[in-house]
Amino acid sequence: MWTAISNIDLRDLDDRTKSDYLECWASLLDSVGRILLQHDDSDIERLRFSFKMPIPIIYSSKIVVLASNLVYLNCISDFSINLLVATRSLANAYVDVYNYEEVEEEVSRRNIRSLTGNQSVGSLTISDDTLEDVPVFQNLIHLKVVREMSSHRIGILLVLMQRISNLRFLEIAEEFTRDTEIILQDDRNFEIITCCLRSHLKACSIKAIYGQEAPILLLKHFLKHSAVIQRVVVHYPNNASDYMGK
Repeated sequence: MWTAISNIDLRDLDDRTKSDYLECWASLLDSVGRILLQHDDSDIERLRFSFKMPIPIIYSSKIVVLASNLVYLNCISDFSINLLVATRSLANAYVDVYNYEEVEEEVSRRNIRSLTGNQSVGSLTISDDTLEDVPVFQNLIHLKVVREMSSHRIGILLVLMQRISNLRFLEIAEEFTRDTEIILQDDRNFEIITCCLRSHLKACSIKAIYGQEAPILLLKHFLKHSAVIQRVVVHYPNNASDYMGK
């Protein structure tokens, strides 16, 4: 029965008293343990593990041991970032270090730096303010950047794209600041990422607002230098223009 389970989602536990909270985790981890210990790579293609709440410290070491068979991890909390660091045998990990509150910027930076050298990160969602801290992920195929993109951040993103050798999908989920049009008007700024565009970037999704040239300028550069891009999506408020191919 346990080997049929392919998803473990620990995000929706309601607020409880301290005793109920710990009792809930004790029971939950017992079940999780039976699931994980009966799985191996031949049983399933990927086992999902999602967290959106802290795990009591008395159980944190136990869950790391139980996770030795994980082949898929969705990181959406400090603990799951630490779990990813501890389980380097993962085949793929979706990492979300989005800085939801500006006061948490240092936490986001510390989390992303802790993943340096990890080869299992396949998808990354990150705030623009932590772009400078992103290490090289050789197997990263999906990069999503949230928050406003300034001229300075665009420059950092272009350098990062040059370093990510397998990037297939780039998503910019927030609008551009006015100063980005300056850097986007110079085609020479895009010479450093021609390898990325010519060899592997297949899709790009960008958020735009009416009357703003920056998103269109960025897409023009991508299309000019790209040899393999297949899908471009421009999202406007309450509207989306989807251009297939070039």
